[in-house]
Amino acid sequence: MKVFLLDEGVLLSSESDYFDCYNMVYDKKWGYHDEGQCYIKDKETAINDAINYVEKGVEKTYAVITSTIIDDSADLDDFPVEDEDYDVNDIIFSVAKINGEIVFGFIDTPKKGFRKYLISQGIWEREVDELLSCFNDDVSEDDLCISSIFDSAFDLASYYMDNVIGTLDPHIEAALDYTELGKNIAESDDEYILLSSSGRIIEFTI
Repeated sequence: MKVFLLDEGVLLSSESDYFDCYNMVYDKKWGYHDEGQCYIKDKETAINDAINYVEKGVEKTYAVITSTIIDDSADLDDFPVEDEDYDVNDIIFSVAKINGEIVFGFIDTPKKGFRKYLISQGIWEREVDELLSCFNDDVSEDDLCISSIFDSAFDLASYYMDNVIGTLDPHIEAALDYTELGKNIAESDDEYILLSSSGRIIEFTI
């Protein structure tokens, strides 16, 4: 099954005596002195745990989330993290405390060149890595042209009802769960991506 590997620890600079022992993963620009790793089923939970860990940590605390596959029968509460590649191409989210600031996307990934382009269209820094992880390596700027950004699933459903469905019988409308409707639209239509890191829904021009 697909799960998310949360790797947490403290970054080591090249001046550290232990740098060479810990810089064989990800982009190899830092030493990644890991303090804990675990598998998490839900991406939103993994991202929130990563941010909380870094916010509460000391200078150069880091958290990296990668996408990986483990045995379908695995019990995530008691399944050891082993034989992982810690490949920069598998990163879906990274955050670190550098010079006292929380820095999202501190690791350079192959698609990081699109970061400024996405931010210029209204994507938040904390959303960029997760959003880019939804695209293949051959993604282009044309693929990343944003049409609309909805602050929540509820907002997307409201827009859909107003602009596609129109006026409903008041009894039917009262029974509708707009949040679930919005999630269903986002998950079933290719032009939408629901971001776990913020709950926002991005609509792309197709």
